[in-house]
Amino acid sequence: MIGRKEFNVVDLFTEEEMNMLKVLIQNHVSVRIRQTVEDLSEYHLHAPDVVHQALCPKHTRVLDDSSAIEIMKMGAISKLLASYKDYKISRVMTDIGKVEDRPEFCIRLVRPNTASDNSFPHCDCWYDSLMKSNYGTGNSMKFWIPIIYEPGINGLQFYPEAPDNLEYEIRERNGQLKPTMKCDVKILGKPVMPSPQNGQAILFGDNILHVGAPNTSNKTRVSMEILLVKYREKITSTTH
Repeated sequence: MIGRKEFNVVDLFTEEEMNMLKVLIQNHVSVRIRQTVEDLSEYHLHAPDVVHQALCPKHTRVLDDSSAIEIMKMGAISKLLASYKDYKISRVMTDIGKVEDRPEFCIRLVRPNTASDNSFPHCDCWYDSLMKSNYGTGNSMKFWIPIIYEPGINGLQFYPEAPDNLEYEIRERNGQLKPTMKCDVKILGKPVMPSPQNGQAILFGDNILHVGAPNTSNKTRVSMEILLVKYREKITSTTH
């Protein structure tokens, strides 16, 4: 189990499964931007800002039903759910308070040297409040799976020394509401950037501050996220 403010690198997908994920994501991206993307690392060559807008809103980055079915068949997912029996993969939340009854596998693409593709430092529990998903702090954890990235150069940064109970506000960015911390980044402490290898994921709790590192490479960074949430009856039993 992972603590609310902890993170860890874990083995998850096989090489074959990773190759399948790349194909599923490649197909999804190609459909969304209406261009054939043969190499995800070169996505940025196909996607100036006006094209990339088609993959900015979260609902456009959630893999479709057929892809979700293929992912659910993978041994990695069976092992994951067997390891965390009190949890399930979150349902798709397309808008505030709106849920679709299918598992959510969400992708993110960060083009080289494009700051607008990154989010602000945040804790996932802030989105729980914004989206009215009502999981409750401490009742969810996320797997961040790098599909294409350069270890040690870019990835996901964590701030384990950041103060508790940081204040944040809701701001609009790229037409979407985002929780944004109100404090100066200088008080957050030194960021830590793990370097998972192919098939590995970073598992982290919902109350640790994190952000995508600037992509200073010459390749598009591609990642997928899986959010595990505690079964509602488990939440109820631990809060009474």
